[in-house]
Formats: sequence, C-alpha cells, structure tokens
Amino acid sequence: MNLKSKSLKKSHFAGDKSHKNPKRLIISKPNLSYKMSAQQELISEALVFQQGDTFFAVEISFVERIVLVREEAMIELPRTPKYILGALSLENRIIPLLDLEIYLGWKEERNEFTITSNAILLKTENLVYAVFSGNLPKKVNDIQFSAKKVERDDIPKEWVKGTLTLDEKTQGMLLDPEELWVSLQTRE
Repeated sequence: MNLKSKSLKKSHFAGDKSHKNPKRLIISKPNLSYKMSAQQELISEALVFQQGDTFFAVEISFVERIVLVREEAMIELPRTPKYILGALSLENRIIPLLDLEIYLGWKEERNEFTITSNAILLKTENLVYAVFSGNLPKKVNDIQFSAKKVERDDIPKEWVKGTLTLDEKTQGMLLDPEELWVSLQTRE
C-alpha cells in the first residue's frame, strides 16, 4: 500500500519511556471536510486500516485511540457471536472488540494476535467499541471522498458513507461507525 500518509512511528506511542512496550496511540481530534463538488469532498483526516484485501477508513473525529491487543488482556464474553472477539478493559470501561472479517464472512475465526494486532476504539454518540486490525492503521490527510454507494454485496450498504481515493491505484470505503454498530444489533 503506497499511501501518502504519516506513518505511525514508535514516537507516537504513549506508554513506558523506553517504547519497548507501547500501550496506546493518542490521535488528534480535529475533523474538517471541505466540499470539492456536488459529488466529492476532501476529508482532512481519516484513519485507514486494512481488512482482508479491502481498505476501510473512519474520520478521525470517531477515533478515540488505538491500543495494542494482547491475548492475556482480553476478557472472554460468553454467549456472544464469533465476530465479537471479547472485550478490552480500559480505564474502568469494558469495550467490545469486533472482527469485521469474521462478521463479513471473509474468514471463519480470528488469527493469533501478533505484535501489530491492535484495536481501533471508535466512539459513537452513546458507546465506545473497538474494531480489530491485524496491521497498524495509518492516519491520512486530505483524501478525496465520493458519496457514491459501494457496489459490493458482501459489505452492508448502510455502513458505507462512500468511497475514498487513497492513491492512484487504491480505493477504500469510508465507514459510518454509528451505522456499523446499529447493524450489529439488528443482525439475524
């Protein structure tokens, strides 16, 4: 992936001073989008992450932070669907961790957690939940957004606000975290 972005470096992590055990990444909060035309906008900041061969993005205003995920830190949640990997306990909050690839049927079960396994904490009006990512996400600036609907049957249409142009060859989908969570509640 050849994104024009600010790579996440160890210096971005807040944690112990040696950076050998980074604990979390703090993301700046400003979110501005600029109108380009009736069909296109320029989104000033978004967080891009990959699920399978698909790139997703969320506007920075929905991102609370990113935390590294370790097996020993997970809380098992009995009687939950397979796509809920468990929960994270952060600052006296229990935050459910969702695997989009399992939810979408792209894989049967989760992979083992690795050094790059992380949870992107998304905040909605009433809730914070996390999306699992096996790779470190990237913060991108000034990306083109088109409000056209996605032509894929494997991704719920209500999740997607539109498509993004990440570079000359790569497109992604801008997710609506509110709608993503609502669709989890109504899935049969």
